[in-house]
Amino acid sequence: MSKTVVNNTMTKIAKILLIGFLVLNCSCQRNDSNAELKNHFTENEIEDLILITDFFKEQICQNKTETDFKECFEKILPELVDNGWQPILERVDFDLQKKLYEKISKSTFNKIWGISKSWKYPDKTEYKSIGVGTVGNYIEYLKELGIKSEFIKEYTNGILARGGIDGMFSLQTHIYQNPNDLDLNDLNIQIIISIHYLTQNDYEKRDEKWD
Repeated sequence: MSKTVVNNTMTKIAKILLIGFLVLNCSCQRNDSNAELKNHFTENEIEDLILITDFFKEQICQNKTETDFKECFEKILPELVDNGWQPILERVDFDLQKKLYEKISKSTFNKIWGISKSWKYPDKTEYKSIGVGTVGNYIEYLKELGIKSEFIKEYTNGILARGGIDGMFSLQTHIYQNPNDLDLNDLNIQIIISIHYLTQNDYEKRDEKWD
C-alpha cells in the first residue's frame, strides 16, 4: 500500500474520530443542561414544558416561527421594564393559553400550578386564581437551578416569601440590567420566563367563579 493511500486513510479515520468526539461532547453537554429537568419531571412532562415554552415564544414573537426565543424576548424586554405586565397581556391570547393547558398532561400542570380562591377588589365574588406552587416539583426544580445561579436562588426565595410570583418585576429588570447573567438560549431559563409570564397572564385574565 502506498504512503499516499495510508495517509489518506489515516486522515479519514481522524476525521471520523473527531466528528464522533464532537457529537458525543455535544450530547453530554445537552444531557448536563437537562439534568435538573430530569430530576423533577418525566420525559413526557419535559415535552410538555417545551410545548409551554414554544407557545410563549410564538405569542411574544406574534407567530413569527422563524424567530428564536432569545431574539423575541430581547425585543419585548424594554417594554416589560417600562410597562410591567402590559406587553404580555396585549400579546398572549388567553383563549389559546387555555387550549395549551388541554394539550399538556394534568401531572405537568399540577407540578407547576395550583388553583386557589381569590377576590377582585372591590368585587366580593370568589374567583378561581392560578399561582405557581410554593411546594412541589417546580419549586424544587427552581431550588436546584438556584445552586448554580444566585439570581435564580433569589427569584425562588421571592416566590416562597410572597407565596407566588404576583408583583415580581425583578425578572425582566435583572435580565435587562445584566444581559450576560442568564443565558436566554438555555431551555431552563426559557421555561422559567415562560411560566413566569403565562402565570401572570392567567392571573390577570381568568374570570371563573369559585364553585
